[in-house]
Amino acid sequence: MESLRHFFEPDRVALIGATEKFGFGYGHTKTLVDQGLGDRLFLINPSQPMILGKKTYPRISEVPSDVDLAVLLVPSAVVPSVLRECAAKGVKAAIIESAGFAEIGPEGEKIQEELRVIAQKTGLRIMGPNCVGLANTSNGFLTTATTKEAMKPGPIGIIAQSGVFGNIMMDCGPEQGVYFSKVVTLGNRCDVGESEIIRYLGHDEQTRVIALYLEGVQDGGRFQSAVGEVAPHKPIVVLKSGRSPAGKAATASHTGTLSGEEDIYSGAFLQSGVLRVENIQELFDLSKSLALQPIPRGSRVAILTTSGSLGAMTADMCTDLGLPLAQISNETIRAVSDGAPPWMNVKNPLDVGPSGLLVKALRALMRDPNVDSVIGIFLIPWTAVQAFENRGVEVDHLFHELSEFQQEGFDQKPFLFSVVGKRELRAAALRVLGGRIPIISSPENAARALASMVRYQQRYPQ
Repeated sequence: MESLRHFFEPDRVALIGATEKFGFGYGHTKTLVDQGLGDRLFLINPSQPMILGKKTYPRISEVPSDVDLAVLLVPSAVVPSVLRECAAKGVKAAIIESAGFAEIGPEGEKIQEELRVIAQKTGLRIMGPNCVGLANTSNGFLTTATTKEAMKPGPIGIIAQSGVFGNIMMDCGPEQGVYFSKVVTLGNRCDVGESEIIRYLGHDEQTRVIALYLEGVQDGGRFQSAVGEVAPHKPIVVLKSGRSPAGKAATASHTGTLSGEEDIYSGAFLQSGVLRVENIQELFDLSKSLALQPIPRGSRVAILTTSGSLGAMTADMCTDLGLPLAQISNETIRAVSDGAPPWMNVKNPLDVGPSGLLVKALRALMRDPNVDSVIGIFLIPWTAVQAFENRGVEVDHLFHELSEFQQEGFDQKPFLFSVVGKRELRAAALRVLGGRIPIISSPENAARALASMVRYQQRYPQ
């Protein structure tokens, strides 16, 4: 854990291969300069005396200070010699953002093996090569460019084998109400791998859920051990590519990873207790559900909807996933029926239509001992929203009562909420509810996320 701390909380940083020329390296250079590290940042470039207003040094050996972390942007052929200089300087950790290693074939594999041997012999910890490093939102440190909004601290830790995938997660997260604690890109993993970062995030107080994108597991035994240590108290969600022959070929040329046999991975994930998803959207939906809501105590689900059709579709999905529909209690039926219009049939799924009773019904379902979790579905035609707006009622107001409900302390059961309709409607829900109630991309994905949460509860009873 101490050796990894130098990646996330470095005191002094050296950027080797710093440049102000637009192209590879410019964004990384500007990102580090703009962080305001001041005299704790050293730019290394033998041909430019000044870069972005900062003095440079020709070699890391000439830096007049100890260095915790070195970020390398130099060509792959010279990376081994630069790493040896870093080790001689006493650098604790290095992030190699350069490509051109095992992913390109035997010649690159040979260079990458040199890096592994250097790490082993010197104790210099290496992240990469062929990655973009990391972001730590708790202290604002990052080694790759991203938006200011993406650096808002959150509860989800990301481990991505692909550097660009990590960037995309940070870019897309805020518009889905998802924020991160740490984002780590591993690349070809010549030294630091996913198992160590899982353990690191397992000890990180800011991280409540760990989400992984993997092309292959580096060491099966270490992975199983790390997951076994962390998963009982922090859910681990994994998205793995390389299931098909075409996907396997793509991962080999991307990060030099052999993806392995799909049935072996499926069995290993099931045995280890990780929660597997099939695509990026499911990764977002499940991770934020786990981060923002309690684990269900059972599998009985109630569906609360403003659309009967979507309620029926979600009921089908729940049945397919092994989630029984709760038999709602007579007390709940009486509470919801009181003041309800005559056309409303109080059952599960519970279709409240345009009655305005969504939150009243939700309160009753959350109190119902027969209900372990609730999936909410909100649908309203945009023409109706416009009619409200013409009367001076903003779209955000549609979710204010639900926001008040969330503040009333109903936090013993998970509530997953899907808003169906125009993008502006979902954006309003995120503005009002984001960070407290997970806004799920679709009712079907809400059911999938809930099924995974139930599996987690069954594996690790709370």
